[in-house]
Amino acid sequence: MIIYIRIFLYGIVIGSFLNVCIYRIPRQDNIVIT
Repeated sequence: MIIYIRIFLYGIVIGSFLNVCIYRIPRQDNIVIT
């Protein structure tokens, strides 16, 4: 059961990062610094 929670949390983190990349790269903003 704990492994599913970890996979879910990793998915949230990676998905959030990819969402930021998808949003900022076409606008040529900095990915790391807001």
